[in-house]
Amino acid sequence: MQYNLTYQRELPAKTIVTAGFVGSRGYKQIRNVEYNQSIPQIQADGSYFFPSATRRNPNFGSMRLRTSDGLSWYKGLIAGASRRFSAGLSLQASYTLGKSEDLGSQAVGSADFDNSFQPRYGFDPMDNFGLSDFDIRHNFVFNSTWELPFGNTLGGAARAIVGGWQVSSIVTIRSGIPFAPVLGSDRARAAPRSGGAGQTPDLVTGCSLNPVLGGADQYFDPNCFSLPALGTFGNVPRNTIIGPGFATWDMAFFKNLPLAGGRKIQLRVEGFNITDHVNFGLPASTVFNSAGRVSNAGQITNIIGTARQFQFGVKVEF
Repeated sequence: MQYNLTYQRELPAKTIVTAGFVGSRGYKQIRNVEYNQSIPQIQADGSYFFPSATRRNPNFGSMRLRTSDGLSWYKGLIAGASRRFSAGLSLQASYTLGKSEDLGSQAVGSADFDNSFQPRYGFDPMDNFGLSDFDIRHNFVFNSTWELPFGNTLGGAARAIVGGWQVSSIVTIRSGIPFAPVLGSDRARAAPRSGGAGQTPDLVTGCSLNPVLGGADQYFDPNCFSLPALGTFGNVPRNTIIGPGFATWDMAFFKNLPLAGGRKIQLRVEGFNITDHVNFGLPASTVFNSAGRVSNAGQITNIIGTARQFQFGVKVEF
């Protein structure tokens, strides 16, 4: 179910502004869960205690189940503006403040997204409630197109070479996607498919659920988390830590050369991430394994996007 309310108005000087609210609700969404888990005892506070890791049907091992009992929520505030100038320059900017939540973003397998983990207990859908694995809180995009005036006063071959070029530019800035600190072993004895499968630690008193330090060596503070009691789930919810943001600036120069019969040749020079900005990937999120605390928890060893790149091309339209 999708709904939106948008207001758009044209202002003087060929300027258009837009503001609105968009939202959606998803029902009967696909969830990918482990079906043959162990059976917990329900404590007085509603939490689970697993006496042993014996599966519900010990004659079988792991069983993957895709069940259609998922729910999702999205709401977003959008704002934008565009303007065209008489000198062949046009500008456009848009911003979205959004929030996406669900009971699990996996539908196909256990690695739909880099930050995806199987729900720690598939029989309680709301136990996996949290920010969607693809949630982006802030997203800003600015783009421009300019017909370069150089060469318009020239003639002959000089104008054919220098004149008629256009330049386009796109700047993208957005906040990071969320992830959860996880356990690398079945501390709860819930008998998941493998490892800890979405099990989280306990939060240390006085710490934030989003203890970001920044930097690649230790993006978040792993000392803010402790091992839960054996047979229980940790109290840290799903996807509480916000990962590194993303920023890039791409540009393109192109020129159309008309040919006979409505055909044309387009010359292109494109640059990606022209500032060579480094965009970090997600850090190592496992804070404890069967041997204890993990030494590289919070360390980032990969980047997303590309380093600065240029490419040259010729396109023929006929």
